[in-house]
Amino acid sequence: MRLATFTLLLSLAVAFSVTDLLTTASALRDGLTEGNFLILWLSSALNVQLLSALGISKLVFIAGSTLTSIIGVNSRNIQVRRRMLLLMVSLVALLFLVSVNNLFWITSQV
Repeated sequence: MRLATFTLLLSLAVAFSVTDLLTTASALRDGLTEGNFLILWLSSALNVQLLSALGISKLVFIAGSTLTSIIGVNSRNIQVRRRMLLLMVSLVALLFLVSVNNLFWITSQV
């Protein structure tokens, strides 16, 4: 059960991350601006384009989500498992909202 739950959450996190990346690329191509200050700062700090900064942040996010899922599946401590589960559910919910927001802005600009 734990493995299935964390696998599902990790799969959703990856899917919503890819959706965020693709919708952001589409929005930037259509002339909308990036509103995430972390991505803007990362782009400036690394001297890379916005999409590169977004891609880097998504890779780091997916790596962190994978580590969180591994800890959640393998921990024998129920409190640790619950915290990892709460973290994954929160991250998936946040990414879902970001993806829906991006889709809303893209479709409303048409």
